Amino acid sequence: MTNVGFVGAGAMGTPMIERLVDAGHTTSVFARREDVLVRVVERGAIRCNSIAEVASMASVVILCVYSDDQVVDVCLGASGLLASMNPGAVLAVHTTGSPELARTLHAQAQEYGVAVVDAPVSGGPADIRSGQLTVLLGGALGDASTCRSVLSAYADPILHVGDIGTAQAVKLVNNALLAANLAVALEAARVGSELGIDPSALAAGITHCSGASRALSMVGSASSATQLLDAIRPYLRKDLSTVSAVAQQLHLNLDMLERLGWDVLGGREEPTHPASVQEASAAS
Repeated sequence: MTNVGFVGAGAMGTPMIERLVDAGHTTSVFARREDVLVRVVERGAIRCNSIAEVASMASVVILCVYSDDQVVDVCLGASGLLASMNPGAVLAVHTTGSPELARTLHAQAQEYGVAVVDAPVSGGPADIRSGQLTVLLGGALGDASTCRSVLSAYADPILHVGDIGTAQAVKLVNNALLAANLAVALEAARVGSELGIDPSALAAGITHCSGASRALSMVGSASSATQLLDAIRPYLRKDLSTVSAVAQQLHLNLDMLERLGWDVLGGREEPTHPASVQEASAAS
């Protein structure tokens, strides 16, 4: 069993912590919300009063926060995760964000003798509770293997896709494709409705045909298209904005993926990296 540190006990992080504890890992947790800390401590986690304390107690640290800005705030600085982790420890970052930031964290981590893997996820709390969350890993093979033994408490499959930053790149392309597929699926549901077919019946039928997609299944199971889009729009807008920024930086033409994705999300956002990510890159 492994000494695991965890930062980011939100809707995704809390069931991850519960699965880690149930798997027998000694799991130290820092969270800003007292009610969250009480819940995970009652389940068997160890309460920590600072990020530095979490880092000092673990050989594998898992970070599960919302955005690149939050990753920077938690990881960098004299009292941040990287400076506080034990030499030889590994940080796994579940946050979906910039491949550039993943590489920046990796470079700065080396100064402290620690390692970083980018580990974005696909799935939700129900997948975590059933141990079937998909995790993509980017980083050195040995570091990925170290994390795999811990992440397997709640994830299957765990897919090592390449060097540091590549997992973020795969996840960002995935989310751009999801947004584009949603646009197509919603249009298919509209056509089906005009033909007198209920969206759930349409999705149930096409699931077994060549036009099947995860997006169509989501449309079929939602109470309404509006409800579905309201639930996922903030996350997809954040990720598609990052995709657009990376594409602009690398002079990539995303064309249909980007256009359809922004259309279904209600309009394009200017592709810019958060200032803190730029500062982190400069600091490296």
